[in-house]
Amino acid sequence: MVSVRYGDDTFAGFAVMARRGSGESTPPISRLNRKPPPGWDGLHFEAVDVAAGPLRLQVSASGSLLVLHEDAGRICSVRCDDTSARFIVAARRFDFVPASANGSFFSEGPSARLFVIHVPLGFENAVLAEGQRQTGASARFQFVDRRLERLVGMLARLAGHSSSTADVVVLSVAVVDRIQETCGLQSPDRGEPGLSPVIRNLVIDYIDQHMSMSVDGEHLAALTGISRSQFAVLFRNTLGTSVHQYVLARKIDVAVRRLQEGVPVGELAYDLGFSSHSHFSTVFRQHVGVSPRDFQRGDKSDA
Repeated sequence: MVSVRYGDDTFAGFAVMARRGSGESTPPISRLNRKPPPGWDGLHFEAVDVAAGPLRLQVSASGSLLVLHEDAGRICSVRCDDTSARFIVAARRFDFVPASANGSFFSEGPSARLFVIHVPLGFENAVLAEGQRQTGASARFQFVDRRLERLVGMLARLAGHSSSTADVVVLSVAVVDRIQETCGLQSPDRGEPGLSPVIRNLVIDYIDQHMSMSVDGEHLAALTGISRSQFAVLFRNTLGTSVHQYVLARKIDVAVRRLQEGVPVGELAYDLGFSSHSHFSTVFRQHVGVSPRDFQRGDKSDA
């Protein structure tokens, strides 16, 4: 069994972060990328090989349950508050059961493999608030969602390896955001198709926290479960430029600030992930109009 768990104290601290300040807006959930709370390392994920016979999964008021069925043929009976359903499982189908004080998920039949994700209520509500949604997700059974399937698959792969916490956090939030989009009772009206507020904030923070790396659209698309071509369109619709140009612009913004602080030009080229000093100088000149060295000299003389 593969699992990635939250520490017991994570959500108490997270809830305080989300509610802090009566007059403040909720801090972006993506700030967890910068300084994850103790014990934070992603959603609790389980790959469960079920022997022939009965299986009962826990449904409680403390969190929701997402199940991806790898195999077909089992019979499931689900109850959640006023919702109940009984169905024969089809392969590659999801079931989503919201948090419920009197919920149950029972299945029986041939052996099968399930992928199970428990979504703690505090985390789900924080993503709900960050996504500017007024109501949460409702129960939904035997639905297909390829993007959610990609996210769960990548979360499974990262859970079995030594992966960066930032990647797992982005995937965890992307999973819950997608659940709310797919099973939600109400979604924000965003007009032209673009990245959801949650994914937008996560992507921006991810780029900012990986300035020394070559972050590209392919990697960001994988972390959000969106195809590379669709991600490129959604990113441009949301931020008005391509991923490549946005990353370069953010790096130059950081370079300008650090040059004003007196950081050596050669050190900046390395810190910001440029292939060489000349590459850094070329990009800097394209954005600012002068070389990094001339900019730094001019800034010092103006001071």
